Amino acid sequence: MNQQPERADDSLRRALSDAIASVDPTLAGRLEHEPNSYLDLIDLTSRSAEEIARLLQSAVTSARQASVSWERIGQHLGMSRQAAQQRFGRVLDSIDIHPSDEKR
Repeated sequence: MNQQPERADDSLRRALSDAIASVDPTLAGRLEHEPNSYLDLIDLTSRSAEEIARLLQSAVTSARQASVSWERIGQHLGMSRQAAQQRFGRVLDSIDIHPSDEKR
């Protein structure tokens, strides 16, 4: 990304907001008149956060399969190598990431 981090974050925030809004096109209008519609917004945002967490796990899994070190993954996530490995490694331990068909 060549954009400044703040601009990139703003762009990402807008894109995520638009994606959430597109799931229920009636939500924006309902928010103006129906206070309980905020509960729908909370539900959609929570479900989106869960999906983002799954996407992050998938990205880390892919990075490890591409031989990216835990050190570099941790640096990009703003955490230590150990923290990254503890958070994401348990799922990887249950996946055979060896490129060959041979089971080890």
